[in-house]
Amino acid sequence: MCTSTQRVDLAAPVGLDEVGRGALAGPLVAAAVALPAATLPPPGVWLRDSKQLSPEQRDRTEAWIRAHASLVLIEVIGVDAINGLGIGWANRMIFARLMARLGPRRYLVDGNLRLHGLGPAGARVVCRCQGDAHEPAIAAASIVAKVFRDRLMRDLDPAYPQYGWRGNAGYATPVHQRALKADGPCLHHRTLFLRRLLEATPP
Repeated sequence: MCTSTQRVDLAAPVGLDEVGRGALAGPLVAAAVALPAATLPPPGVWLRDSKQLSPEQRDRTEAWIRAHASLVLIEVIGVDAINGLGIGWANRMIFARLMARLGPRRYLVDGNLRLHGLGPAGARVVCRCQGDAHEPAIAAASIVAKVFRDRLMRDLDPAYPQYGWRGNAGYATPVHQRALKADGPCLHHRTLFLRRLLEATPP
């Protein structure tokens, strides 16, 4: 699954970031964002790690990003693929898919990942720890991916209200864990993650 908004600007570096790697349920989502040079957000808009923003701040900033970015792409890898091939595979593959769609560009990626060789010929991949705190394009990608994934989980919430996905987006909050123990998992849960959680939880 993929979505895109694109106005080609080959000079701008492309920020890449993913959301949902550590969740117990739901897909992995990654975004690619390129911002024109010297694009500065106005007051009330924050280009920083998406987890440091409130939902309202993320929504406001995401709208600004989509209005001003020269490129916005999103990729999604679903639970079935994660359960079958693992989250490590999914984390590499989701970035590989984004880079394959964009071609030989300069990519800025959050984290200390081994992504060299995944992109197309001529691509330059720079991985930076805490990149979403230092690179506006990575922060923008983090926010776009987070807003997109949170909306997906909110859409699933009415069918599975016991898990509290509207508030926890599939992560291991106490509400989510209690519901798993009481009702068991559903088809949107990650089987390996649940096995590890249950093994680590005292009886």
